[in-house]
Amino acid sequence: MKLSDNLTAFFRAFRTKVRISARDSHNDREKWYIFLSPLNILTALFSLVVVLFVVMISIVAFSPALDFVPGYQGNHARNLLIEYNMKLDSLENQLVLWNNCYENLTRIMDGRASQSTPNPELDSASLERVEIPLIPEDSVLRSQIEGSGPYALNPQAPTTEHSGFQGLYPPVKGVVRAGFDPRAGQYGTDVAVAENQPVMAILEGVVIYAGWSPTQGGVIHILHPGNMISAYLHNASLTKKTGDRVYSGEVVAFTGSSLENETDAGFTEIQLWINGTPVDPENYMIF
Repeated sequence: MKLSDNLTAFFRAFRTKVRISARDSHNDREKWYIFLSPLNILTALFSLVVVLFVVMISIVAFSPALDFVPGYQGNHARNLLIEYNMKLDSLENQLVLWNNCYENLTRIMDGRASQSTPNPELDSASLERVEIPLIPEDSVLRSQIEGSGPYALNPQAPTTEHSGFQGLYPPVKGVVRAGFDPRAGQYGTDVAVAENQPVMAILEGVVIYAGWSPTQGGVIHILHPGNMISAYLHNASLTKKTGDRVYSGEVVAFTGSSLENETDAGFTEIQLWINGTPVDPENYMIF
C-alpha cells in the first residue's frame, strides 16, 4: 500500500500545474502568467525534438545543403557522376562509329568492299530464309541492270584517268603551291587560298568521313559515282557530317588555320582516288 501511495502521489505531482508569473518591480503588479506542469514541459520538449528532426530530414532530402559539407558526396556530385557517365557512353559510341568509318575508308582505298555496321537490334536467328523461285523476266531485268546498257545502275568505272570524270567542279580557286607527287608522299594538290574561303564538292556523292586530325586539320572525304573518292584536307571548319549527301558545287568546308601552330594556314589540299589509287587532281579540274 505504501508503494502504491507513493506512485499515486508522484503521478499527481507530475500532473499538478504550477503558476508561473511575471510582476512589475515598481508596483508589484502581475504582468504575465502561465500554468505549467512537468508533463506539459516534457510534451513540449518531445514535440520540439520531433519538429527539428522533420526539418533536418527535409533540408537533407530537398536542398543542396549537404553539398557544402566537406567530404560528403551530395546531390550535385551524384548528378555530375551521371552526366559524366552519359558523356562517356556517347564518346564510346562515337569512337566505334569513327573506327568503322576508318575501316570502310581503308577498304575503299584498297579497292575492297566496305563492311556494314552490325545492328544489335536485329536478331539474324529470328529471320527466316524465304526461297523465291526465279522467272525468266527476272533474268532479263538483271542483265539490263548489271550490264552496260541504258538501264544499268552501276556502269563500269573508267579505265583511263580522263574518261568519265572530265569537267569536275573545282573545289577552290587559288594558286597551286605543291603538285601531285606520290613518290614524295604528296597524294594531292596543295592550293594557296584566302582565309574563310568556301570549299565545294567536285561532284555529287556521300560523305564517308568528316572529322579533325592533329596534323591535317579539318578533313572530309566524299564517295562519288564510279568508285571515286575526293578528299579535302587542312580546313578550318566543316559544314557536313558523315552520312550526308552532297551535290556538285555544294559547300562542305571553309579554309583557314585549324592547327595551333598555323602550319596549314593559307592553303588546302585536294586529293582524288579512283578505284583505291591516287590520281593527279590537275588532270580533272582547273584551280
